[in-house]
Amino acid sequence: MKLKKTLKFLLPVFIIILVAFYLLVLFPPFLKGEIKAKEQAAEIIEVWHVDSFEGGSGSRAEFLRSRASEFEKNNKEKYILVRNMTEEQLLTALESGFRPDIFSFSHGLGGSLVYELAETAGEVNAFEGLKKSGVLSGKQFAVPWCAGGYFVAGNKSYIKDGVELTGRFFNYEYIKKGEKLYSSAVGYSPYNNPLMAAYAFDKELRITGMSLNKEAAYTQYEAYAKFVGGGESVFLLGTQRDAVRIQNRENSAGFALQPLNSFSDLVCYAGIQKDTKSYNLCGRFIEFLLSSECQVKLKTINMFSSNLDSLYESGAFCEFERGLKDIKTLNAFTDAEILKDLRSTALEALCGDGEAGKKLGELF
Repeated sequence: MKLKKTLKFLLPVFIIILVAFYLLVLFPPFLKGEIKAKEQAAEIIEVWHVDSFEGGSGSRAEFLRSRASEFEKNNKEKYILVRNMTEEQLLTALESGFRPDIFSFSHGLGGSLVYELAETAGEVNAFEGLKKSGVLSGKQFAVPWCAGGYFVAGNKSYIKDGVELTGRFFNYEYIKKGEKLYSSAVGYSPYNNPLMAAYAFDKELRITGMSLNKEAAYTQYEAYAKFVGGGESVFLLGTQRDAVRIQNRENSAGFALQPLNSFSDLVCYAGIQKDTKSYNLCGRFIEFLLSSECQVKLKTINMFSSNLDSLYESGAFCEFERGLKDIKTLNAFTDAEILKDLRSTALEALCGDGEAGKKLGELF
């Protein structure tokens, strides 16, 4: 009888001890393992974006952030962080030992990143010329995800009646008599080469006399401001950004636009950092960027697709798109100093130097 009472008393105590042992000893490691598994399921990659030339409108970094948000909605526990940086900030961060998972860059910066990138796996859905520009030693290290282009704008009030822009923008004889202006103004970003675009468009173009102020070193915006302000030039050799500015002006009807769709070095590339621990996720995000779903939205920032040529229905942008499939460009990893030297080569070629023209021809 005493034994039964003792057992009846000890059984609840034993159960309490057993439950306490489970909660305090056995359960915590299991819980930690579950939390750790959830932490490991969440994957974050970082994209460093650098603007080396003016866009069309809006921000390319913001465009990437919007596409990242869309990607995240369809990829649970996967996150894309986009940082907009200057070239100097990026290079300083690299020197300090920091690395992103993906670089978004353009010509000029590629030469500094050549040893930072891994080969891109899988198919690259891009126009052949743009696609090849991201290849080095037979391997695809950079993927073109959007492009800009060169345009010539003409001030109709200074141009002789009935004269088209095509092939005329360095030719002073088509300017109304009595106008003391340069034929064309040209603006530059750090590494682009608008004169090369002019030469690729028409190898018979020549710069003579008042064709161009060769001593001027205008930024893209400075050249645009001088052109629309009057008193500097009849034509502007600019980019898609200048075309957008002009189209948005109240007096836009007073200007004509001509696309130069034979050459463009205004290309944005994506490259995977070679030491990333999220290589597959990086590849999936870049593949998403190249999807029609994303590429068609480049129209919202007035840029061009790397694999679609039907974003624009009419006008100069539509005309530019017609040459995208065959457009020529430079290798994404061309050294910055070589790019700067090529500006002089393009100027010499347009001034009639045969050797300079031959050198440019070899690059195309």
